[in-house]
Parts: sequence; structure tokens; C-alpha cells
Amino acid sequence: MADKPKPDLTLDWLICHLRWAWLIVAFLIIFLKPSSTQQGDLMIYLLPAAGVVYNLMVLGMLFVGWYPAGVAAFFHLLDVALAIALMWMTGGYTSPMLPVLLFPVIVAVFRFNTETGLLMSALPMGAAYAVSFIDFTLKTADIQREPVTKTIADLTVLFGAGLLAGYISQKQLQRQTQKEKAEINRLRIESKQAKAIYEMANTLSKTLNYQKVLRAMVELAQRALSQAGGETQDQNTVGMVLLFEEEAPLGKLELVAGRNIPRPDVGTKVTPSEGLLARAIYSAEAIVGRHVSRDPVLKNFIALHNCDSVVCAPLRAGYDTYGLVLFANPQPNLYTQEHATLLTIFCNQAIIAMQNAQLYEDLEREQKKLLEKEAQARHELARNLHDGPTQAIATVAMRLNFIKELLRREGNIPKALDELAKVEQITQRTTKEIRTLLFTLRPVVLETEGLAAAIEQYADRLRDLHNLNIELDLRGYNGELDTDAEGVLFAIIEEAIGNAKKHASADLIKIRVATHRVSEKSNIVSAEVIDNGKGFDVKAVQASYGQRGSLGLLNMDERAQMIGGRCFIDSVKGKGTRVKVEVPVQDLA
Repeated sequence: MADKPKPDLTLDWLICHLRWAWLIVAFLIIFLKPSSTQQGDLMIYLLPAAGVVYNLMVLGMLFVGWYPAGVAAFFHLLDVALAIALMWMTGGYTSPMLPVLLFPVIVAVFRFNTETGLLMSALPMGAAYAVSFIDFTLKTADIQREPVTKTIADLTVLFGAGLLAGYISQKQLQRQTQKEKAEINRLRIESKQAKAIYEMANTLSKTLNYQKVLRAMVELAQRALSQAGGETQDQNTVGMVLLFEEEAPLGKLELVAGRNIPRPDVGTKVTPSEGLLARAIYSAEAIVGRHVSRDPVLKNFIALHNCDSVVCAPLRAGYDTYGLVLFANPQPNLYTQEHATLLTIFCNQAIIAMQNAQLYEDLEREQKKLLEKEAQARHELARNLHDGPTQAIATVAMRLNFIKELLRREGNIPKALDELAKVEQITQRTTKEIRTLLFTLRPVVLETEGLAAAIEQYADRLRDLHNLNIELDLRGYNGELDTDAEGVLFAIIEEAIGNAKKHASADLIKIRVATHRVSEKSNIVSAEVIDNGKGFDVKAVQASYGQRGSLGLLNMDERAQMIGGRCFIDSVKGKGTRVKVEVPVQDLA
């Protein structure tokens, strides 16, 4: 079972300590004004002593933490009774104990309220004054002006002190209430902001579309900003997401998403070389500003011509700035530092979602490329099979049918044997073509013996099958690349040889692979395929990829990039083609 919360005894501790001062004052009044007491009467000294005793009881109860609510009222009544007794025994309505009487009144007002304090303290004491005055009057049968004036003055001070204490207590309570209301309102706003941040994080975490992430961030951030510090006019607020085209801070900022953006502003690009955007980028902090229409960069946006207040925060991840998020409104001095802090939080959440969305788009793009390459590989395989083995098998079938007719109709065995020899040649050649095709699809020797051995075997097959003149220079390569990189490099070399064989009409192909020292800890592996064919216009071919079915040159470049390399193609009509691939090898021993 959960422990009960301990009561707040701060006020009771304070009253207990003040009671010691109150009792000391009572002792001093008795001691300094003996004329007001009956000489030799010890009872007058016993009354403050009694107060000391019960205040020690109060101290002990507070110390152990046992202080029920009714006990406070009981001890307060004891204070009132003690004050009345001291007043009565020191002269009644002429007593100098007025300071002693004020303590229970003020304490009661602060502890309870004005009405209860006066009822529990001032009223009984006023009654005691009246009884004392009436008793004195009946005994003397004479009403003097001075006792009446003093009694009225003392009662006025007594009740006035209670009312003043009540006024002060009420004002203090009002201030405390206002503080509590302000705190509750602040907590309510922060709760709404936290809810908006959570909603944004939840929404963005479920969104992998880049543009949807940007639009969601603008709308959710605006909703949160409208609740911070003051109410933003949603229909007039302009929101913008500006992203760098190139690496910041050199590139231009492009408007890629926003709210209340006119059509001419969509896609607008600006250079953040000065003004508010430059300050936000170089300070890496959110900026609050005014006079948006006068800003040398922001004035390029039509949507901001009627705006005055602006808050802008950078989209940062680590030390990299990807862009800016900006909100502007026609109302002057609308945005504060609170808005800037809140927008910074939203930007920090959004950049994570943006990076995730960008990674997802990159993954989809790479997946699409892989599918396209796979489809192209299947198409290439089908074409090679159709142009080579399929045609050869069809030729074999026709010749076998011809041999069957020779034997059935003419019985010409010598001619039939001659045709069978031709069929045997065709099948042997077809077998070699199929083996070469399988070798290019999966060169096992590449995995077992490395790139140099694979190139040598491939060159031998081409010489034997197509009677090609191939020269090799592989002495400068010692296996610096890993197996995966060698596989990609072999595919590029095979693609370049295939292009030379099919399109260049070359009678000589040179293949060179070597490793070149760049620095103490890095080398570059270069591979070259050079032919003496008819050559072609590289720029014209690359420019016509949209209308071409083959993407051979582009494939070689993309494959080189996969292993961190670069592909260079030089060709001149009538003078042949040179394909060169360079692959860096880092952190060498």
C-alpha cells in the first residue's frame, strides 16, 4: 500500500517559532511595567510560563511529524485565552498588552481567513475589553473620556490589524493563484507542444515519402507554433522548407515545400549570402527577426512581401546543414525566442525523418537499377543465345534433315558423311560458344585464381572461338582488389570487349591491368581495353541514351562507381576506342 503524503507543516513551524518571540514580549511587558500588575502576584508570571510549556509540546509534535489538523485550532484557542488572561490580569482595558493581543489575531487571519480570524481572535478579545470597561464603569459609576478613547483606539487597532493582515493575505493568495494559473497555462501549452512534437515524430516515422515528410513537418510545426506564446493567424502564416542544391554553404537554397505559397514561388532558388538566412546558417541557431520584405534574400519570394515577423531554423545533422525551415506572418513582433526553440526541436525531429526518407528513396532507386540491370542481363543472354547457339542448333536440325533425305532417297553415303562432319563442326563450335557464355556469366576461375587468370582464360576462349587478336599485359597487377571488386572489374572488361567485338570491327584488342602507387598508404588499380576499330562519337552516344535500347557505356560507369572507381571512355572515329577504369585501394600495409 502506498504511503500517505506527509502534511505541509511549514506554517506551523513558523508560528511555533514566532510564539517564542510573542512570549518573550509578554515577559518584557510584565517586567518593565510592574505598576500595571498586582505587586507580588506570581500568577501573572505563570501565564507566559504556561505558554512556554504548551509551545514545547507543539515543538515536540512538529518534530515527530504528528500534528493533526484540529490540533492547530486548539493551540490557537490557547493563544487567544492566554492573551485575554494576560490583558485581564494586567489592567483590563487599560492593559499595555495590546502587542500581545495582536499576535493571535494576525496568526488566525493568515492561517484561516479574515472572517474566521476576526471571529476566533479579535471578537473574543474585543468582548474582553468591553467587559473590563463595563466592570470598571459600574464600580466607579463614572465614565471618563480618556478610558473610553483608549478602549476605542485599542479595539480599532485590534480589528484594523486583523483586516490589514487579511488584506495582505488575500493579495498574497491572489498573486499565488495567478502564478498557479500562469503555471497551469504554461504546462497546458507545453503539453500541447509535446503532443504536437509526438504527433510529428509519430507521423514522420511512418512516412517514407520525402515530399510527404516535408509537407507534414510544415503543417505540424505551424500547429505547434500557433500555440506558443500567442495565437498565430493560420490563414496568414507562410511556411517554407528551403533545401540546398549542393553542399552547404556553397549551393543555392531551393523552395521545395511550404504552406500559403503562390505558384510563382514554387522551385525558386536563392543564394543565402546575406540577411537572415545567412545568419541562421552560419550561427547554426534559430533566428527571430522582423521586416521580412526588406531582407535582401527573402524579398525574392512573393509570399513574404506582406510579412513582417519571421522565425527561421536550420535543418542540421551533426555539422552538416541541409537547409532551412522558415515561418513568417504579417503581424509585427509575433515570434519570440520560445517559437525559435520550438522550431529547433521540430527541425531536429524532421531531419531524422528526412534522412530516413532519403535513404529509402535511394534504396528504391538502387533496387530499380538492379532490376533494370537484371532485365538487361536477361535480354542480353536471350540475344546471345538467339544469335549463337539457337541459330547453330537450327542449322544442325536442318542439316540432319538433309542427311536423312540423302540416305533415304539417294543412298549417297559419302555425301551424307561429309554433311555429318559439318554438323560435328557446328556442334563443337556451339559447345564452345555456350561454354564461353557460361564463363562470362560466372567465371569460377575468378573466385579460385583471381582476376588475371580469369582474363587469360577469357582471352583464350575468344581467340579460339572468334579468332580475335588479343594482347594481354597483366604483369603489373598482383591481386590488390578483393574478390567482389575483381568480379565487377571483370564484368566491365567483358562489356568493353563485347562492344569492340560487336560494333568496332577491330582486329586487335589490348587488355592491360596494373597497380600504380599513389601515396604511402594508397594505390590505384587501372584496367584498360584498347581496340583499333572504327571508333565512335562518345558524347553523341551518351546523349542518345533516351532513344537507345542499349546502355553499355552507362553500365560500365555505374559498375565502376559501385567499387569506388571511375570509368573513362575515349574514342575517335576511325582511330579506335580506349576504355579505362581506375579503382582506388586504400590503407595498404
